[in-house]
Amino acid sequence: MPQELKNKLYGDPPTKLDFPLVIKHSEDMATVINSVGLCNRPPILRTLGNEFLSRAIKMVTGVEYTPEEQLRIGETVWNLQHEFNVREGETRDEYAYPDFFYEEDLPAGSEIKPHLDREKINEALERYFELSGWKF
Repeated sequence: MPQELKNKLYGDPPTKLDFPLVIKHSEDMATVINSVGLCNRPPILRTLGNEFLSRAIKMVTGVEYTPEEQLRIGETVWNLQHEFNVREGETRDEYAYPDFFYEEDLPAGSEIKPHLDREKINEALERYFELSGWKF
C-alpha cells in the first residue's frame, strides 16, 4: 500500500481509522485483484499488495503499472459497476441497514453491543459516497 494512502487511512502517526476511506480502498484493491484473475480469499487479500501485483503484471504482460495507477484502474472499474447498478435501479436506500440494527442491541459472540447510531452511519455513508464521487 502506498505510504501516502496509509497515512490517510490510519493517520501519521497511526492514531485513527478513516473507515469510509478504508472501505473505498478495499473495494478498489479487491477490484484490481479480481480484474487480474487472482483469488480474493482473505489470505490473498491480506498478503498480496500493489507492489507484488505491479511486478506480477509486468512479468506476465510487459506492461508496468504503479500501485497508484492500479488503484485508479480499480476505482474506475468499481465506479462503472456502480453506474450500471444505478442505471438498473439501485438507490441509496440499499446502502442502509435494516431498522432493527438501529433499534435493538446486537449480540456479538458472548457480548451485547449497542445498536447502531443511524446519524453516524449516514455520516459515514455520505463521506463514502463523496470519496467515491457518487451522487444519489
